[in-house]
Amino acid sequence: AECVVYDYGSRGTAWPGEDDDVKIPRAIWWGLEWIRYALARVWKVEAPPPSLRGYNVEKLFSEKMGRLPKPVYKKLKYYRKFGPTGVRLVGAYGVRGTELDGRDDVYAATVDAWLASR
Repeated sequence: AECVVYDYGSRGTAWPGEDDDVKIPRAIWWGLEWIRYALARVWKVEAPPPSLRGYNVEKLFSEKMGRLPKPVYKKLKYYRKFGPTGVRLVGAYGVRGTELDGRDDVYAATVDAWLASR
């Protein structure tokens, strides 16, 4: 199974070595790595060591896991039975900024178009 996270935020961080015009939202490059790590730990599935911009952040993420509120941990654990055998998260981002905030119909159409193309 695959989970695609779309982020059309106006702020972003340039990816190392990329053109400054290419902005990748922090929710994609930081957030998805954290979610992947947390789910792999809670669900006890294989996952590569967490890496942010080429740096191993396993120690940092492990410390954050230790501070995860118990109710959140329990909810993540509960959903394991519905989940796949691994964690595959994909980030997609746009450069249009946030002029579409509140336009759920536009975001729904974007997801529908992507699903139709698969």
